[in-house]
Amino acid sequence: MLLTACSTGTEAAAAPTEVVVVKSLATVVLSPTPNLDQLAATAAAASPTPAPPTPTPDPSPSPYVGVFIGEAGGGLAFQSFTQPLLGSGGAAPTADARQCGRPIEPRIVPVWQSQSVVRQRLGCPIQEPFGFFGQLQVFDRGVMYLQPDIQAVWAIVPQGTVGRFYYLEAPPPLTAPLEPSQQGLVPTGAFGSMWTLVEGLPARIGFGITEPQEVALTIQRFDSGTFLLDVSSGQAFALAVDGTALGPYELVEPLAAPEGG
Repeated sequence: MLLTACSTGTEAAAAPTEVVVVKSLATVVLSPTPNLDQLAATAAAASPTPAPPTPTPDPSPSPYVGVFIGEAGGGLAFQSFTQPLLGSGGAAPTADARQCGRPIEPRIVPVWQSQSVVRQRLGCPIQEPFGFFGQLQVFDRGVMYLQPDIQAVWAIVPQGTVGRFYYLEAPPPLTAPLEPSQQGLVPTGAFGSMWTLVEGLPARIGFGITEPQEVALTIQRFDSGTFLLDVSSGQAFALAVDGTALGPYELVEPLAAPEGG
């Protein structure tokens, strides 16, 4: 009885309760048909960032071939042939015109062969010769030629074999007819425009001594100039790009090929 009544006065500590943590994986299932919000989000995410525009260079002005009139400076347009075109040994009078890559008008081959200054100043052809019917007017100290289709006028003032020439394409028409003169014929039309527009030309070329007349002309362009053939009068001028006029030179008709040759 005594043993049963005695007690220590303390209770045994309660054991801790174990907490079980349950982990579960949530799986998001996308609908095969996305709604409008999903489409908008996808499009926003896929939109590429616009690249900066490629700078476009300012276009350079198109080269414009101006109208040559009067004496030009000796710039890049003038090509001086200091070396013979036919190889070493100098420009012999018997130069072979076949050295050029393009055939030379046969009637001026003798001029090109015999005149070294012509070969040096003009070089070789850059196009085939072409003929047309133009106009001619003879003046006191020169001559004018007209190419009608483009209204191109050449005013040539020979001085021995080296003179000057002036070129004007499509000159504006005269606003009023020129006053007649007792000294000679006053040119009209394109010739009259050329005569009045080029400063000092009337004093250099003088007045007309013939009326304008139709002539057969042939032109061949060269590296640094033009050959102008007056077929009707049988003469040719070598016109260099710097305004020098060489000639006139007498045209020589090419020899006919022998029969059977």
